[in-house]
Amino acid sequence: MKKFISKAWRGENKCCKERQRWGGVGRRRQGSTGILRRRGDGDKAKRKKEEEEEEEEEEEEEEEEEKEEEEEKEEEEEDEEEKEEEEEDEENEKKKKKKKKKKKKKKKKKKKKKKKKKTNENRMATMTQLKKGERRVKYEGEKRDKVKKNKDNKT
Repeated sequence: MKKFISKAWRGENKCCKERQRWGGVGRRRQGSTGILRRRGDGDKAKRKKEEEEEEEEEEEEEEEEEKEEEEEKEEEEEDEEEKEEEEEDEENEKKKKKKKKKKKKKKKKKKKKKKKKKTNENRMATMTQLKKGERRVKYEGEKRDKVKKNKDNKT
């Protein structure tokens, strides 16, 4: 700053003493009162600052909203993943239960089949086709089934 002032008062650039004195330093002389003000103290500068601050605040709010939306999306995705995992777990448990039930049922069926086979084999030996008008009569002992003619229903 001293350099500019000294040059101005030495007589160099006489036509623009004021500019030399105040211009390069970032200040300006305003009005006839001689009040020194820094750049950025005027009304326009204040408006610009306010507008810039408002824009910055709006940008920050938008960023915060975007962050919140992203967090909500992530939470929703995590919830969906947890639900899917739970559903898969439940399906797996159901499948396991069904497999266990099927195994138990198969065992029971096998036992029943064995019992039926014995009775069927014994019956098959004595069974004969009935003719019209005959009925099956059960006897105690070795002969289980014996065929007799039906005398009651004569046609």
